[in-house]
Amino acid sequence: MDNIVPKFSIIIPVYNSENYIGKALDSLLNQNFEGYEIILVNDGSTDRSRKICEQYEKNYANVLLFNEKNGGLCSARNKGIEVASGRYIMFMDNDDEFQKDSLNIIWNSISKLRCDILRFNRTRIQVFDNGKRKIDIYGCKNIVNVGDRPQYVTREELFKNYRSYRKSGCFAGIWNGVYKKELFKDIRFDTSIKAGGEDWLVNLQLYELAQSVGFISDSLYIYYRRVSHSISTTYQTNRIDAIVKCANLERKLIESNSIDLTEILYSDIRYIAQIIKIMMHKESHLKMKDKVEILNNISLEPGLNVLDISNKIRKLSMLYKIYMILYIKKRYCLLILLSEVILKLRGNT
Repeated sequence: MDNIVPKFSIIIPVYNSENYIGKALDSLLNQNFEGYEIILVNDGSTDRSRKICEQYEKNYANVLLFNEKNGGLCSARNKGIEVASGRYIMFMDNDDEFQKDSLNIIWNSISKLRCDILRFNRTRIQVFDNGKRKIDIYGCKNIVNVGDRPQYVTREELFKNYRSYRKSGCFAGIWNGVYKKELFKDIRFDTSIKAGGEDWLVNLQLYELAQSVGFISDSLYIYYRRVSHSISTTYQTNRIDAIVKCANLERKLIESNSIDLTEILYSDIRYIAQIIKIMMHKESHLKMKDKVEILNNISLEPGLNVLDISNKIRKLSMLYKIYMILYIKKRYCLLILLSEVILKLRGNT
């Protein structure tokens, strides 16, 4: 792109996405916006994805293609970060889309707020095997609602109201975020994580470094969760490993920023529930004794060992208090049964 520094570097890992990558790229290339580069990292695709990407690179000067051996999603994103030349970095999955005029909205918001990180909402479309779809919007929940003015938050304000921002969804996903490139100087995706959770881990590191975060209510990204082949809907022990890493890192984040230690309990309850949900998967074939052993093992991890802050339990709501008491007392069978009932009642997928 000559010597002009792009405003955005949009990184897209590509792997066997011949049916979707064209639509994903068109959603970006049809933006009424100038000054951005699209970095395609072909992660050893075995279908027509590489040829499709080569055609786009040939036709568009701002599309750059890098062909790599298959190393996984994290490895591909890391390659994109290394070659990115934009002022801000964005991420996109190879089967998703950006809404019309998204880049203009994002750039105008960043220019006004001058924040290190900008978060916006994303529309998740869950596509089930029977053809049915479930749609929800998430990302800045209860932080900025439709029609609200953009919000600028300093790191001090973010950590002072930690639970509200954590519950908003701004720690999950990287597609509905824009990050100043300098934040990635020493941050990369953990290539040992193969089945989800890598984005949460990176977000925790980025919030530790960022001096300010902006929030806008616009839903600009369309995230397709195709249940039949989504990694997040299959049983993977590696997903449990990722959750443990997140719990360990989040505890450090909370302690180093003088956040009320009760927040460790709140975050751990969610991590434990996620792990139990993974173990519930029909493909896990885990017996109760196997599940109990997994919970006993994770309770020894720094981020999930809460014995030293058990006095904080009194601050929890009744249900959370019961949940954590069962965990601390190692009443894992009851904890698993309680979690299964709650998840089923909520219809979690």
